[in-house]
Amino acid sequence: LEIDDTKCYVPKNNRLNNIVVASFRGIEGEAMLWDMNESGIYISTGSSCSSEDLDGSAVVEALGEVTEIANTTVMFALSKFTTEQEIDYVIEQVNIAVKRIRAISMTYAKQKAFSVHLH
Repeated sequence: LEIDDTKCYVPKNNRLNNIVVASFRGIEGEAMLWDMNESGIYISTGSSCSSEDLDGSAVVEALGEVTEIANTTVMFALSKFTTEQEIDYVIEQVNIAVKRIRAISMTYAKQKAFSVHLH
C-alpha cells in the first residue's frame, strides 16, 4: 500500500492471513503476472476456479469497481514455508514492476481513480 494508486480489497482482519488481493491502477493484471513470472514469482489474476478466464475480478467488480480497475487486480498467496526474505524479494520486485509498467502504460494517466473506498 506504500505504492501510489494501489489498493487492497479485503481488510486484513477479514481475510485469510496468507492471501493479499491488490489492484495497481494502470497496470493490467496480466502485465503484472508476466513481470512477476520473469522474477520467479507466481501470482494469479483471479481465483483458481477462473484460472482460464481473462476477465477482471468479479469480486472487485461486485464491490463496486469499474471493469478497468477490476482488470488490474492480482492475488498473492503465501504458504507456511514462505520466508521473510522471500516476502522482501516480492515487495522489491513489485515496486520495480509497477514503475516499469506504469512508465510505458497508455492507460495509467487516463484511468479513473478507484471507485470503492474501504476502511
